[in-house]
Parts: sequence; C-alpha cells; structure tokens
Amino acid sequence: MLKGWNEMLMPDVVLDTNVLADFLAQFFGAAQRGRTSFVEQDTISRELARKINQIVRWYGWNSNVVDDDEEQYPGKVVASAFAFVEIARKWADIVRDRFTVEQMASFVEQPPEWFVIEPVDENLVLAFCDIPTDVLTTHGQIRSLEWPDAVHIATAFGRGDDSLLAVTDVQIRRVAILQGRLV
Repeated sequence: MLKGWNEMLMPDVVLDTNVLADFLAQFFGAAQRGRTSFVEQDTISRELARKINQIVRWYGWNSNVVDDDEEQYPGKVVASAFAFVEIARKWADIVRDRFTVEQMASFVEQPPEWFVIEPVDENLVLAFCDIPTDVLTTHGQIRSLEWPDAVHIATAFGRGDDSLLAVTDVQIRRVAILQGRLV
C-alpha cells in the first residue's frame, strides 16, 4: 500500500480565506493538528477533506524516509499570507470563537511540514497576468474580479498547473480558466 503512495504525484490544494478558517478550526479541534482525519464540514467538502487527509497521511508515513532518487511530489496544503490577514481583519465574523489568536499565531510561526504559507510578493506578478480581470456573473452581468479573489487564484497558479483551489466565493467559481481545478 505504501508503494502506491510513493508513486503518486499529488497536487497542491490552495485554500481561500473562509476555507482556511474552517481548516484551522478542524486543525485545532477535531483533527487534532492533523493526527486524526479532517472531515466534511462547513466549507470543507468531502472531496477536499479526502485530499487534505491524503497529503497529511503521506507526510506521516514518509516523514523519516529520504530518497533523493525518487521523483515524487506528495502535494501540500497552501494558503496565501493574505488569507491569514483577511482572517485577522474580520476575526469575529470568520473565526466565530473556533480557535484563538494565539493558536493562529503559532500556526503561522510554525506550520506543519505539509502546509505552505505563500507570501504575497513580486513572484505572484506572473500568475496575476494569467487571471482575467472580469467575470460573468450568474445574472449575466460582467463584474470586475476583486483583488482578494485574484490573490487566491494567483496563489493557485503559482503552485503549478495541477494545483487545486478550494473556494467559497461564487464569483471565483465562475472564472472559466478554473474549471477542473476547483475542489
């Protein structure tokens, strides 16, 4: 069974702000910092929970195995630094007493090896160039893509062609180039 895990290339899974908050609530609650499974709850779908658990399990099973000859990539759970800023900015509305400021600060200071906090820096510029500026809404109107939404999309693009994006925003879900990458 472990051989199958070693041969797999798993995509990165990028979380938007609301999904990140639900992830942190489980991380500091029922999932016990990744020691038990993440579950379908709030914005975390069954498929997203499965992908997160797959990544976490791979790192748990292979934490002591180092083989430079293997061409494998186990994937990572990813969020932009901006998503953490958004959580802090709208703390009461987003967190709703599910975890503490101290818990989030400790997570940011030392995330698990399977989690990446992507900076919002000049490296995102190329990814921003691939993002449409406008989106067609469900009512047939054209609206500008909001900057925070563009950051989440650019973060996913910056993680490679196979990366997935977990979002709650309906406007992001309408971006045509994301079809097949949403989880």
